[in-house]
Amino acid sequence: MQRGLRHSSGWLVGHVAVLVLLGLVAASTVFRAWEASRVPSPWITPDEQTYALIGRSLYESGRFQVLGHDAGLLSLIYPALIGLPLHLLSPHDGYVTVKTLQAFVMSLTAVPVYLWGRGLAMRRGWALAAAGLTVAIPGLAYSGFLMTEVVFYPVVCLSAWAMARALADPTVENQAFLLAAMLLALATRLQAVVLVPILVLALLLKLGFERGRISSLKRFVPLFAGIAVVAVIWVLLTRGRGGGALGSYQVAGSTSYNLASAARFAVYHLADVLIMTAVVPVVALAILLFRAAAGDEASAAVRSFVAVATAYLVGFVAEVGLFTSSLLGRLGERYLLGLCPLLFLALACWLDRGAPRPVLATALASAGALGLLALLPMRFVSEAAAPDAFSLIPLYDIRKHVSASELKLGILAAALVLLLAFALTRPRFRLLLPIAVGALLFVGSLSASRFVAHQAAGFQSLTVGGDPRWIDRFAAGPVSFLYGGEYSFSKGGPVWANLFWNRKIDNVLTLRGAQVVGPITTHKARVAPDGGLFVGSTRVDTVSAVAPWSITFYGFMEGQGGPYVLWDLQRPARVSSIAAGIRLLSGDIDSHARMRVYGCGDGALELQLVAPEARTITLKRNGRTYRTIRLTADIPWTGRVPTPPGDASGSCTFELFSQGGGVHSSRFEFVRNE
Repeated sequence: MQRGLRHSSGWLVGHVAVLVLLGLVAASTVFRAWEASRVPSPWITPDEQTYALIGRSLYESGRFQVLGHDAGLLSLIYPALIGLPLHLLSPHDGYVTVKTLQAFVMSLTAVPVYLWGRGLAMRRGWALAAAGLTVAIPGLAYSGFLMTEVVFYPVVCLSAWAMARALADPTVENQAFLLAAMLLALATRLQAVVLVPILVLALLLKLGFERGRISSLKRFVPLFAGIAVVAVIWVLLTRGRGGGALGSYQVAGSTSYNLASAARFAVYHLADVLIMTAVVPVVALAILLFRAAAGDEASAAVRSFVAVATAYLVGFVAEVGLFTSSLLGRLGERYLLGLCPLLFLALACWLDRGAPRPVLATALASAGALGLLALLPMRFVSEAAAPDAFSLIPLYDIRKHVSASELKLGILAAALVLLLAFALTRPRFRLLLPIAVGALLFVGSLSASRFVAHQAAGFQSLTVGGDPRWIDRFAAGPVSFLYGGEYSFSKGGPVWANLFWNRKIDNVLTLRGAQVVGPITTHKARVAPDGGLFVGSTRVDTVSAVAPWSITFYGFMEGQGGPYVLWDLQRPARVSSIAAGIRLLSGDIDSHARMRVYGCGDGALELQLVAPEARTITLKRNGRTYRTIRLTADIPWTGRVPTPPGDASGSCTFELFSQGGGVHSSRFEFVRNE
């Protein structure tokens, strides 16, 4: 009878744990979906828009294309995941649906974490704690962005679990499961090529823990044979394609790297992993590693876990350090998100074992953690770093109010408090450690989500305005998008943003050497003296065009979105004027503004200016001074500069020079006389 009661009690506890796990996934999904709903438009350019467009193209044409041209190999799994809703639904409804789906996908990572924890003979409570921490990190704010991190996060965890199972019990079935998981990771993001050296390192670590012989590695011949076959097939399939085996990541394989710089960036990223996980889990893994190396770990499953977790940490940090040292120049935390579940499992495993704290190992690991944080340059805590490192966003909020040295001192002080709690908390109070870690991560998540939502809203305002689908609403047919390099800091963001929301854009023209970063085919355009628009020697003969308000056409304005205007053109297409030196939307002029008018004819540049302080303004026409005026502070001035006399069938120029500071122009427009 007692045996039956124990069985019934165990059955009940197990089912309660499963319900708690499912509730955790559901709560995380709801919270992350709500946070994602506050992100009004893609922000991380051009990555988000590229994945969206190639995903939509996959279901429309069966190809990964942008504007009908091959976009290269970026990911197989992620575009397939998000492409169907974006294809079947309107851009807005598809976008909302995808973000909700992504919140669920990222939150699902808690399931393999819990199951892996139970596979390590971990008590259910600690396995649930690891699962809870997994969905608490600021990085889950990527649910609101169209990025491969969404799928790579659970897939990395799955591949690590499969690797640990194969190391602990190298049956053919487990090796086949591992190979499939590695292929899934590779198909999600080519960064997963690092899993091959990680596998080798994990095998060597496991061999060292168990004082085994090299000959025992023969059991893994099927796995490595499978990897070799896949590699050969991959090379054959990608041979002759743009980018080769690395696809769109070919630049990473062809870049030269400085090993010293790569080592420094690896150290910086290891410090960032400490921040990303609130320090304590990394120290817990270090102690588990010490115990396994010393032969004090009796469980083969735990030894395999420690070997895999350590190999993943070393492999991913080394890879990302190498990549960012030459190609990014700042922290690429988002490439390391998949390490978090492993480190939270390490913390839970350490707690489940009674929180052992060997003096030497604890002291060395704690000192190492503080040393790494001391080496992290505070220049990485910046607004520019935000898209790639969500865990640094709370620190950036603090950085606005303190100096760099004060911020570093604060980070070290907080880390010291966590390490003291780690070292001194009594075993019966050890539950306080994951609670403290979870609280820090959750607060960081709130800060990061609020920041990225605000940034995304600002980006939308700059690029598409309040109605992102404005082009599709106003245009009667296909539209050419003319990009002149405005908002160059956003890598052609206005082009990508409008492409995401509007399906009637069918080609992109660039002026004045402007470049659009990303896998997109653009056409370099030039303007003839009479305003004719040419690509090479071919005149552009489009019916509708979108351009920033600083570029006007012969035709009629049909609509406006943010700083861009949709034109119904007179044919053939002719540019009327191009202004420079005036900030879009605000109309502010720092010191010099210029307008070139094509087919000058009979008309005038009409101006309305105001300045916060007295300014001397010089107006020039075709390089010669036309008039000098004196602005009185806060008093608007209105005037006009007529076209020069004589034959003005070609182009003419108007310039404004402000002495003593900037001015605001509420009107800077050329008006032709009828």
